[in-house]
Amino acid sequence: MAVVSIQKVKLVALKKDEKKLMSVLQRQGVMEITKIEQSEKGREAVRPENLHEIELNVANLDFAIKSLKPYERKRGLLEGPLLLSEEEIEKKVKEYDFAEIVEECQKIEAEMVKNKNLLSSLESEEVMFLPWKELPYKLDKIDEVSQFKIIIGAISKMDYEEFEKELENLSPLQNIEKITETESAAYVAVIFQKDIESKVRELNMKSKFIVTDLPEKPHTVADELDRIKKEKAKTVKNIEKLEDELKKLGKESESLKVSHDYYVWERDSLAAKENFGNTEYSFAVTGWMPLLSIEKLEKAISKETKNFAIFKIEKEENEESPVAILNNRAFSPFEAVTKIYGLPLANEVDPTPFLAGFFIIYFGLCLTD
Repeated sequence: MAVVSIQKVKLVALKKDEKKLMSVLQRQGVMEITKIEQSEKGREAVRPENLHEIELNVANLDFAIKSLKPYERKRGLLEGPLLLSEEEIEKKVKEYDFAEIVEECQKIEAEMVKNKNLLSSLESEEVMFLPWKELPYKLDKIDEVSQFKIIIGAISKMDYEEFEKELENLSPLQNIEKITETESAAYVAVIFQKDIESKVRELNMKSKFIVTDLPEKPHTVADELDRIKKEKAKTVKNIEKLEDELKKLGKESESLKVSHDYYVWERDSLAAKENFGNTEYSFAVTGWMPLLSIEKLEKAISKETKNFAIFKIEKEENEESPVAILNNRAFSPFEAVTKIYGLPLANEVDPTPFLAGFFIIYFGLCLTD
């Protein structure tokens, strides 16, 4: 239950064993590789040519996995997690054509976004037209009256009667027709002589009458709402059809995840090569690792080759070592809480055991509140 002692080390081995030892380092996961000073013959760090392609594979697979996540098949309790050896994973990935699945997911996602945007637009139109459902005029004929003009809009129910009276005072040749109303507003059509339009508009401003400009259509609002309803139903069916296609592809999730993990491993392996110092016959890499894990790493590497050496080296001036904490099984879940607020310095005490008790109590209080 303390801060782990971290040691800076250098691993030197033969170049012919580089790929095997890369795999060992990645499997062990105990070494944080850092950039090192390269030898003259190996000073030019060459970015692997296929690293970009692998990064693209990872991104595409990640997109497909997220798209299919709601539709993936859940493994049963009796099945347990999928366990594959490195050889089985590599064989599966080589035989599996994920590009076709990714392309299909991309096409479906594009169609899904298109249909959802259309549905949202139709719903907005429906909200705009709904208060005017009973308007008897065709939307492109509202102003086509020789001596009169029609304005439609909404006004507060509290102001409606006063507005009606003042409109009557402007001219006897006018009419106000209530189309519909809600708890707070009345939706009306105002018909008046064109020669008093400026006075009517002044009255509108005074009475906080909100003029509505509906788009011109060769039919009534009721017809337009009927069209929107049919278009919405068609769009919803399209979305359901696309979801059915995603459900069918959901069975591919497991294979996509295996491919994703494989290419992530490949990407990390190739990226780590940029941190390796090379000579003509050997390579070297430096990094930080827990002091207690050095022996474990040496045993793992010795199974692959005897031609290697791990040296403990001193950190450079003003260089800060990484910090890691180690707790027993009872307290290890609470390390996440410590990491939220930041790890202690190498010469400080690990606060995890002290946080654990308080976290349980206060989390319990919050949960039952």
